[in-house]
Amino acid sequence: MPNKTKRSCFLPLNNLKKVILEEDHIFSILTKIVGLNLGDLASGNLPFACGWNVLPAPPEILLEKGKKIIHSTRNWRDLREKEIRNYFKRHRV
Repeated sequence: MPNKTKRSCFLPLNNLKKVILEEDHIFSILTKIVGLNLGDLASGNLPFACGWNVLPAPPEILLEKGKKIIHSTRNWRDLREKEIRNYFKRHRV
């Protein structure tokens, strides 16, 4: 469905300038409004590992599960972003 959101006249939404939502929230809402569904690329053996401001699991587990896209790398328990990024860097092929 090319340009369904555009055809639906949902963008631009200038009246949302003062709303305290991020683009992820806004585009998720628009996706549902035009009758589409959101996908889950993080469950099971799929490649994403996503958590809000924190790793969704220990770095070792994410590597074991073969996760390729990891967000957020800000912290995990006592590890900070620099340490986390260095850990994944050391384990890249």
